[in-house]
Amino acid sequence: VSSGDAITMVLKKTWMSELTPPEIRGRYFGLRNLLSGFSGMAIGYIGGLYIDYSKGSGREVFGFQSIFLFSTLIGYSTLFIISRILDASKKPERQGLKDLIKSFQQPFKDRPFLIWMIYDVCYSFAVGFAGPFFTVYLLKELKLPLATVAIYTAIGEISSIALSRYWGYLADKYGNLTILTISCIGKSIFPALWIFTTGSNTILAILWLGFVHSVRGFNSAENIATLNMTLALSPERNRPIYLACESTVVNLLSAISPLLGGLLLGLLSGKQAEISLFGWNLMLCPMHLLFLISAILRGSASLILIKVKSSISSN
Repeated sequence: VSSGDAITMVLKKTWMSELTPPEIRGRYFGLRNLLSGFSGMAIGYIGGLYIDYSKGSGREVFGFQSIFLFSTLIGYSTLFIISRILDASKKPERQGLKDLIKSFQQPFKDRPFLIWMIYDVCYSFAVGFAGPFFTVYLLKELKLPLATVAIYTAIGEISSIALSRYWGYLADKYGNLTILTISCIGKSIFPALWIFTTGSNTILAILWLGFVHSVRGFNSAENIATLNMTLALSPERNRPIYLACESTVVNLLSAISPLLGGLLLGLLSGKQAEISLFGWNLMLCPMHLLFLISAILRGSASLILIKVKSSISSN
């Protein structure tokens, strides 16, 4: 199923690039993310209420079955909607095996796209290194109730979704590379902010955790600008191949980075250190080190954007 999703995503991105003019892609993807994000949250909440109702009435299994059936029917209904969308694709050219192999080599010979791909790989690796462990930290280290963790997660999601339309507008006005640089700065600082989090119930601690999660608002900026940059740097004729190569390399490295992060946590298990920083007495655990490394890796990967800009200018 995951392999099918990967193929579909490449085709979907190519199709969207053909349907949306470059000058309005930021606003389009921003609005699309806004609508899909809030509708997804609303449907998820309604589904949760329905499952709770099913449990209370002793029909929990039926509740899950009906949710799965409803989701399947909605999925099939999208086939009709897709059939009504204009297919702006040009008639594909027939290629032999030799030409096809050359086509897959082209993204790695295209200097601007290659440098962009190196950035995307490095940044995705840096994000994935600590990405799965933030929620674990809230539950295990801060010992917060699951309901509280859900509230903080919702703050981050709402922040990202609500700002997506504005990030899209700014991307169209000032350029995707500018917005991507801003988002990278915010997302590079994000892991380091977790060092100052505590599990206490003081107003300051609660507000600080809320602020830290609100920084996830930069996620939508990074998503929009990254997609637009990938589409802009991939030639229309071979765009599906360019996107497929980038997706393959990025996903492979993104799968490895959490494993390395988990391995580091295992090696440092049980170790702690106390430091004083800006007047704060902090007790650092292995996850704090993981977050710091992720912040450094994100910042280092962001510097590649300078090379991306120079390669675009020279071409």
